[in-house]
Amino acid sequence: MNNPLFGITLSLVAYLLVAEVQKRTKIELLNPLLFGGILVIAFLLVFNIDLADYQVGGDMIKALIGPATISLAIPLYKNLDLIKKNVKLLIVAITTAIISHFIILMIIILLLNLDKDLALSLIPKSITTPLATDVSGAIGGISEITIMVVLLTGIFGAAISPLINKLFKINDDTAIGLALGTSSHAVGTAKAASTSETQGSYSSIALILTGIFTVILAPVMAYILALFI
Repeated sequence: MNNPLFGITLSLVAYLLVAEVQKRTKIELLNPLLFGGILVIAFLLVFNIDLADYQVGGDMIKALIGPATISLAIPLYKNLDLIKKNVKLLIVAITTAIISHFIILMIIILLLNLDKDLALSLIPKSITTPLATDVSGAIGGISEITIMVVLLTGIFGAAISPLINKLFKINDDTAIGLALGTSSHAVGTAKAASTSETQGSYSSIALILTGIFTVILAPVMAYILALFI
C-alpha cells in the first residue's frame, strides 16, 4: 500500500464516482469534494488501511493547492474589462459581503461559546479552499476544520440559492453571481456558470476578489475576534 498511486487512484475514483452520481441524480448536495472525501475515509476504515499509506499519494494531490491558487489569476485576467467597468459595484458588494460575514460569524461564535482555535478556523469559510487553508494556518486556525467548513458553506450556499432568489424575487444575473461568488466560492461559481454566462463571470470575479480581500483582512478579523473570546 505504501505507493503514491494508491492514494492518488483512490482519491480520483472516489471523486469521479460521486461526480457521476451527482450528474445522474442532479442532487447538488452530493458534492464530489465532500462526499468523495467521506468515501475515502470509509474505504480506509473498512479495510483497516493506515492513513500514512494513503497520504503517500494524498499529499501529492494536496501539493497541487499552490498551483490551483495561482491559476485563479486566469479568470481574473480574462474578466479585466468587466472589472474596470464595475469597480464601484464590485468594491461595495464584496466589502458588504465580507463585513456581513464577519458580523454573523461573531454572533454565532459568541452564542455557541466556541474556543479560540475553532473560531479562528471559521474566518476564511467563505473563500476558496486553496486560500482558506493558508489563511487558517496563518492566523492560528485548524486547517482541516477550515476545509470541511468551506465545503459545507459552498454546498449549502449553492443549494439554497434558488430558494432565496425565488423568495426575495431576485432575477438579476449580476446580483446572483456576486452573491454566489462572495458567499459560496468555487461551488457557488460552478452553480452560477451552469445558469448563465453573466452569473458565472461575476461570480468568478467575486470569488477571487473576496479571497484576496479576506487574505488581507484576516489578521484584523482574528485580532478583533480575540478581544471577545
